[in-house]
Amino acid sequence: MWGELWTELQRLLSGLRLSAADFFRGAPAVRMYAPDARTVVVEVPVPEGFSSDEVDITVDRRFLHIRGRVVYRYVEEEDVRETHRAFAWSFPLPEEADPDRFRVERGPRVLRVFLLRRPSLTSGEPPSAFPPP
Repeated sequence: MWGELWTELQRLLSGLRLSAADFFRGAPAVRMYAPDARTVVVEVPVPEGFSSDEVDITVDRRFLHIRGRVVYRYVEEEDVRETHRAFAWSFPLPEEADPDRFRVERGPRVLRVFLLRRPSLTSGEPPSAFPPP
C-alpha cells in the first residue's frame, strides 16, 4: 500500500522537477557551535538544486533567515515551461550572538555564518530574549 502511494506521489511530482523526498523535506539539520569565546558559527547545508550564490542570508534581532529561489526554463517544441523552486528557513540565535556583526562564508555545499558574541551583560541588567530596538 505505502509503496504504491509513494510511487504515485513520485509520478505526480515528476512534472514539477521535484522528488517526493524533496516535497516532505523540512528544515535541514543545522550545526551551531562556538569555536572560541568571541564567535558563534552556524553551518547550514545548501539544498540540492541550489548553489550557495543563489541563497540570501539575513540576520535580524534574534533570528537567522536563509532564503533561496531559482527558476528553471524549459523549451519544449513551441512552449516554454518554467519550474520554480524556493525555500525559506529561520533559526533562532543564541542570546549572546550580535545580529549586527556577522559574516558569511559560502562553500559549495555548506554555508557558514560567523556571528560575534555581544559583550557580557552588566550585573544589574536582566537578560532578555529580545533586546530593545
